[in-house]
Amino acid sequence: MKIENYKKFNIISLIFIGFMFFGCSTTNREIMLPGKYPNYTLLPNGWKLTPEGTHIKIGELPLNLIVTKDEKYAITSNSGMGENSISVIDIAAEKEIQREVVKKTWRGIVFNGDESKLLYPELMII
Repeated sequence: MKIENYKKFNIISLIFIGFMFFGCSTTNREIMLPGKYPNYTLLPNGWKLTPEGTHIKIGELPLNLIVTKDEKYAITSNSGMGENSISVIDIAAEKEIQREVVKKTWRGIVFNGDESKLLYPELMII
């Protein structure tokens, strides 16, 4: 290879390294840790959650939700690492009116046909 080709290669390499070095500078960005902020919650993956409506305190990690046909009640299965439970929420009053602790609720909840019984996969009926 000729010396001129080496010079061109070195110049192009230096320009590329310069762009990489100065283009990746993080000095102007504020580092934000996951957690609750005034208008949102920052998740570890960088996503921001901005809830709408009214917050109703129920059990940990509600994964499933069903509403009765008359739309008076919502039932959630709370499936976190702690205590698993099923919550009954009065929609009009916007509050939890009952909570039943259960073994596990990872697979969902369902009513029978006439909504007289609530079923969840551990084959228990509450």
